[in-house]
Amino acid sequence: MSADVLPLPTMASWKTSPWQLAIFGAAIGLRLAGGDIALAGYSLLALYALLGYRHVVQALAISWLLNMINPGLPAEPSPESALGGILVVLASILSAGLRKLPTKRMVLPSVTIATVVLVLFLIINSIVISYQPDVSLLKTLYFSMLFLALLGAWRGLSPVEHASLVEWLYFYLLAVLFVGVPLAFVPLGFLRNGTGFQGVLSHPQAFGVVAGVLTAWVTAKVLSARKPSTFKFLLLVALAAAVVASEARTAGVALLVALVGTLLVYSLDAGKPLKAHAPGLTSSKFWTMALVALLGLAVAWAVVADRMADYVYKRTQAETLVEALDASRGRLTRKMLANIESVPFIGIGFGVASDPLELVVKRDPVFNLPISAAIEKGVMPIAVLEELGVFGASIFVWWVFAVLRQSYRAGFVPLVVSLGILATNIGEYTLFAPSGNGLILLVVLSGMATMRNAARAAV
Repeated sequence: MSADVLPLPTMASWKTSPWQLAIFGAAIGLRLAGGDIALAGYSLLALYALLGYRHVVQALAISWLLNMINPGLPAEPSPESALGGILVVLASILSAGLRKLPTKRMVLPSVTIATVVLVLFLIINSIVISYQPDVSLLKTLYFSMLFLALLGAWRGLSPVEHASLVEWLYFYLLAVLFVGVPLAFVPLGFLRNGTGFQGVLSHPQAFGVVAGVLTAWVTAKVLSARKPSTFKFLLLVALAAAVVASEARTAGVALLVALVGTLLVYSLDAGKPLKAHAPGLTSSKFWTMALVALLGLAVAWAVVADRMADYVYKRTQAETLVEALDASRGRLTRKMLANIESVPFIGIGFGVASDPLELVVKRDPVFNLPISAAIEKGVMPIAVLEELGVFGASIFVWWVFAVLRQSYRAGFVPLVVSLGILATNIGEYTLFAPSGNGLILLVVLSGMATMRNAARAAV
């Protein structure tokens, strides 16, 4: 059967079997139990990842939840459990690597080639330039091996398997967001800062970014359908409200960038008109629902106006959006710009803090290797230029273009989602942080960049 006429996944194809639900539930339950037993939850996922390509993606997606779970929900984990996420990643790399043995005539996809070139540069940068070489090198290896393993795992699936796993990921993320809705009525849902909603996740920003990516995803689904679903439109409204509730302005910006950017790209496509890619734009049902939503917003504006002002200005005394952004990211940006001015071509080193005195490295007690070196920078384009210099930033831009080019070929929905993920890093720096929220972003991004044939039609 031709790949172009492969059957699309049915509703049952993305559902999780009872034994898989048992494994995922057990892993989450063990993490919630805390103490030394929390590590057992990660170990269970690591074993699950060894079973196949699909299992690699699912294990990493569940591992992200274990890493990012609201600290008010589980008991305190033991220090050793911090190694659990690394264990799942290593098992995933091993599983994907052993199954992706080279053939006699292997043609590497452009995204893989761009990733390898970027990694080689990062390794050189880490060894030669970084003021903390071991931190930079291990961050490089962690990111690169994880992303390459994800690319291998996704590409190891058939188009139908790929499509069903993308749908599983879509519903899984929706479940993570909506299972935390009851926490909106108790302080636990606002544990981090008392105002931004975080649900079952550890930070409102993490919740907002995931909600923003899903909002872009659902919007793309609505626009790409000839007869937009009323349920999906209502879901879109709910997700947009979740973004505002999180106070994550980055998520709102990412949504706009993703939609405007994708519509602009496809409007320039000489082969097909825009309506061929987004037929929902010509649907009277879509515009009717949009009008009803706008009228509803207008009626309720007296109630939501203050909330929208809080969302834009985020508890600052700023009177303009520029002032609000400066209050939020200005200090971090000024430090990075000072470093760029000092070493514009070679950078300061991958994954290190702008100020060496602010780099706090946690090391494992056995080998003294760095297992955590969190940094706060906030604006990825400036951070990349600061860390990698002009030469490295140019390679990074090429890598981003390669990812987006593959997503563009896959279709309207994959490009919207990919742009949304990358755009979240305009006000964040999570893409190179796979031990945190970056893990789920890399899982989704790699899935979108590897779609083909039947898979592209099912998202």
